Amino acid sequence: MLRVIGDADLDRAVGERAQPFRRRRPVGELLRGIPVTQLIERIKATPRQSGVDAIRIPMMLIAFVAAIVNLIALWQVRRLRHRSSSAWRQQPLTPAKKRSETLQLVLSVLTIALLVAEWAAHFKLKGTL
Repeated sequence: MLRVIGDADLDRAVGERAQPFRRRRPVGELLRGIPVTQLIERIKATPRQSGVDAIRIPMMLIAFVAAIVNLIALWQVRRLRHRSSSAWRQQPLTPAKKRSETLQLVLSVLTIALLVAEWAAHFKLKGTL
Protein backbone atom coordinates (compact mmCIF):
# COMPACT_ATOMS: atom_id res chain seq x y z
CA MET A 1 0.00 0.00 0.00
CA LEU A 2 1.33 3.40 -0.96
CA ARG A 3 1.53 5.82 1.93
CA VAL A 4 1.60 9.47 0.95
CA ILE A 5 4.27 11.36 2.82
CA GLY A 6 3.87 15.10 3.07
CA ASP A 7 6.67 17.65 3.11
CA ALA A 8 6.35 18.11 6.88
CA ASP A 9 6.87 14.37 7.45
CA LEU A 10 9.85 14.41 5.13
CA ASP A 11 11.39 17.40 6.91
CA ARG A 12 10.91 15.66 10.26
CA ALA A 13 12.52 12.46 8.96
CA VAL A 14 15.48 14.32 7.49
CA GLY A 15 15.92 16.51 10.54
CA GLU A 16 18.05 19.61 10.35
CA ARG A 17 19.88 18.58 7.18
CA ALA A 18 19.31 20.79 4.16
CA GLN A 19 17.42 19.31 1.24
CA PRO A 20 19.25 20.11 -2.00
CA PHE A 21 16.44 18.66 -4.15
CA ARG A 22 12.73 18.30 -3.61
CA ARG A 23 11.47 14.77 -3.86
CA ARG A 24 9.32 13.68 -6.74
CA ARG A 25 5.70 13.16 -5.95
CA PRO A 26 3.64 10.30 -7.36
CA VAL A 27 0.95 11.23 -9.88
CA GLY A 28 -1.77 10.15 -7.48
CA GLU A 29 -0.52 12.64 -4.93
CA LEU A 30 -0.57 15.45 -7.49
CA LEU A 31 -4.12 14.63 -8.59
CA ARG A 32 -5.41 14.11 -5.07
CA GLY A 33 -6.78 17.65 -4.76
CA ILE A 34 -8.52 17.70 -8.15
CA PRO A 35 -11.98 16.15 -8.33
CA VAL A 36 -12.29 13.60 -11.10
CA THR A 37 -15.10 15.47 -12.86
CA GLN A 38 -12.98 18.60 -13.13
CA LEU A 39 -10.09 16.55 -14.48
CA ILE A 40 -12.33 14.97 -17.12
CA GLU A 41 -13.72 18.36 -18.12
CA ARG A 42 -10.19 19.72 -18.52
CA ILE A 43 -9.21 16.77 -20.70
CA LYS A 44 -12.36 17.08 -22.84
CA ALA A 45 -11.94 20.84 -23.26
CA THR A 46 -8.29 20.63 -24.30
CA PRO A 47 -8.77 19.89 -28.05
CA ARG A 48 -11.19 22.79 -28.46
CA GLN A 49 -8.77 25.19 -26.86
CA SER A 50 -5.55 23.96 -28.45
CA GLY A 51 -6.15 25.48 -31.87
CA VAL A 52 -7.26 22.40 -33.77
CA ASP A 53 -8.23 24.57 -36.75
CA ALA A 54 -4.69 25.94 -36.81
CA ILE A 55 -3.51 22.41 -37.59
CA ARG A 56 -6.50 21.05 -39.55
CA ILE A 57 -6.75 23.78 -42.18
CA PRO A 58 -3.06 23.86 -43.23
CA MET A 59 -2.92 20.06 -43.35
CA MET A 60 -6.01 19.97 -45.55
CA LEU A 61 -4.57 22.64 -47.83
CA ILE A 62 -1.31 20.71 -48.11
CA ALA A 63 -3.24 17.53 -48.99
CA PHE A 64 -5.31 19.41 -51.56
CA VAL A 65 -2.27 21.00 -53.21
CA ALA A 66 -0.39 17.68 -53.22
CA ALA A 67 -3.34 15.89 -54.86
CA ILE A 68 -3.64 18.61 -57.52
CA VAL A 69 0.13 18.48 -58.22
CA ASN A 70 -0.09 14.69 -58.50
CA LEU A 71 -2.98 14.95 -60.97
CA ILE A 72 -1.06 17.52 -63.03
CA ALA A 73 2.01 15.27 -63.08
CA LEU A 74 -0.06 12.27 -64.22
CA TRP A 75 -1.72 14.38 -66.91
CA GLN A 76 1.69 15.61 -68.11
CA VAL A 77 3.10 12.06 -68.28
CA ARG A 78 0.11 10.81 -70.27
CA ARG A 79 0.15 13.87 -72.54
CA LEU A 80 3.84 13.42 -73.34
CA ARG A 81 3.44 9.70 -73.81
CA HIS A 82 0.68 10.14 -76.41
CA ARG A 83 2.45 12.77 -78.51
CA SER A 84 3.21 11.70 -82.06
CA SER A 85 6.83 12.86 -81.76
CA SER A 86 7.47 10.38 -78.96
CA ALA A 87 5.81 7.42 -80.68
CA TRP A 88 9.07 6.04 -82.07
CA ARG A 89 10.70 5.63 -78.62
CA GLN A 90 7.68 4.35 -76.76
CA GLN A 91 7.78 0.98 -75.11
CA PRO A 92 4.61 -0.70 -73.92
CA LEU A 93 3.76 0.03 -70.30
CA THR A 94 4.23 -2.80 -67.89
CA PRO A 95 1.16 -3.91 -65.94
CA ALA A 96 2.84 -2.74 -62.71
CA LYS A 97 3.34 0.77 -64.15
CA LYS A 98 -0.29 0.89 -65.33
CA ARG A 99 -1.50 -0.20 -61.88
CA SER A 100 0.74 2.36 -60.21
CA GLU A 101 -0.56 5.24 -62.34
CA THR A 102 -4.16 4.12 -61.91
CA LEU A 103 -3.72 3.88 -58.14
CA GLN A 104 -2.18 7.36 -58.03
CA LEU A 105 -5.07 8.74 -60.05
CA VAL A 106 -7.71 7.06 -57.87
CA LEU A 107 -6.04 8.16 -54.62
CA SER A 108 -5.67 11.75 -55.79
CA VAL A 109 -9.30 11.99 -56.87
CA LEU A 110 -10.41 10.27 -53.65
CA THR A 111 -8.34 12.73 -51.59
CA ILE A 112 -9.97 15.70 -53.29
CA ALA A 113 -13.44 14.18 -52.90
CA LEU A 114 -12.89 13.52 -49.18
CA LEU A 115 -11.54 17.02 -48.64
CA VAL A 116 -14.55 18.58 -50.37
CA ALA A 117 -16.89 16.36 -48.32
CA GLU A 118 -15.12 17.34 -45.09
CA TRP A 119 -15.27 21.03 -45.96
CA ALA A 120 -18.98 20.75 -46.77
CA ALA A 121 -19.76 18.80 -43.59
CA HIS A 122 -17.72 21.17 -41.44
CA PHE A 123 -19.44 24.18 -42.99
CA LYS A 124 -22.86 22.61 -42.47
CA LEU A 125 -22.17 21.65 -38.83
CA LYS A 126 -20.02 24.56 -37.65
CA GLY A 127 -20.88 27.31 -40.11
CA THR A 128 -17.24 27.91 -41.00
CA LEU A 129 -14.57 26.17 -43.03
